[in-house]
Amino acid sequence: MSKEAEAIRVDKELDLSNAGRGVWLVKVPKYIANKWEKAPGNIEVGKLKISKQVGQKAQVSLTLSDAVINIDPAEEIPRDHRLDVSTFASECNNSAAVAECTDDE
Repeated sequence: MSKEAEAIRVDKELDLSNAGRGVWLVKVPKYIANKWEKAPGNIEVGKLKISKQVGQKAQVSLTLSDAVINIDPAEEIPRDHRLDVSTFASECNNSAAVAECTDDE
């Protein structure tokens, strides 16, 4: 980090009010990420459907919205995707997901 950036850096308190809320980290294929990058703000990009039967692992599917599918019609991609669920917390107790907010948030 440059000295100028350090000089204007403002330390903020970390808001832990939602620390108990679950977080999902989803890795999607590159072609989906490319569509999402091109999507305008404030649109629905897709829906997750989570179904779980007793004694079985949850099944998660992602259905992309029409808005995302139609961003670049020449680049055809599937609308429906099955996502694999893996247990993260028990394997990586020292890991965390962190996001930095911009000044206007």
